[in-house]
Amino acid sequence: MNWEEIDSFKDKVDLIVAFEDMLTRNGCNIDVKYYFAYPATTWAEVRVLLDLGVSELFIGAPLTFDLRQLNQQAKVPIRMIANKCYDDNLPRENGICGSYVRPEDVDYYGTYVSTLEFDEPALSKEAVLLDIYQSGHWQGNLNLLLTNLNYNADNRGIPEDFGPNRINCGQRCQRQGTCHYCETAFIFSRVIDKAVQASKQNNPIPEAEEDSIDK
Repeated sequence: MNWEEIDSFKDKVDLIVAFEDMLTRNGCNIDVKYYFAYPATTWAEVRVLLDLGVSELFIGAPLTFDLRQLNQQAKVPIRMIANKCYDDNLPRENGICGSYVRPEDVDYYGTYVSTLEFDEPALSKEAVLLDIYQSGHWQGNLNLLLTNLNYNADNRGIPEDFGPNRINCGQRCQRQGTCHYCETAFIFSRVIDKAVQASKQNNPIPEAEEDSIDK
C-alpha cells in the first residue's frame, strides 16, 4: 500500500479503504476511513470492529438476517454482498437459506444497508449485475445471478414478501430448525414454472406435493 499516494487524494474523493487484516491496518500511517474486507458474522466481531473505529461494517450471515437490531446498535453504515449465497467455503446442499439479495428486494434492504456489493472476478459481469439490480427486476433463473445457489428456480415465482421475511428472521432455519420459509418459496416457484410449462404444452398441471428441494 502506497500510503503517501492514498493520502494525496483521500480528501478529494470519498475514499474508504478495505483492509484485509489487522497487520495491514496497523501499517497504515494516515487518517482514512476504513472497514475490514473479511465479513463480520458474530456480535462479538461487531463489538471489536466498532471499538477499532471502523467507518463501515461489512457483514455476512447470520448478521445479514438481523439487520434491524444491527442497524440500531452499530451506528455506522452497513455493507453486504448481494449475489453470493455463502462466504465461508463450507459446502451447502443448495444455498437457498444463505445470505443474498434479489434485485426485487433492494429497496427493503436499503432501509438498513448502505452498500450492496457484488463478488465477481470479472468487471464485465459486475457491470451486468449492477444494471439488473438497479432495474429492480430479474425475469429468469436465480442461479444465473447468485453464486453458490445450486437450485433452479424462476425468480418470477418467488413471493413478493420474500425479502421482508428474510431481513430480520434471525436465520432461524440454521439456528433452531424452526423455519422453512425460503425452501417453501423456492418450491412454490418451481411448481409455478412447471405449471406454466405444462399449460403451454396443454399438459396436466403438476401437483405441488410432487416437488421438493433437491438434496
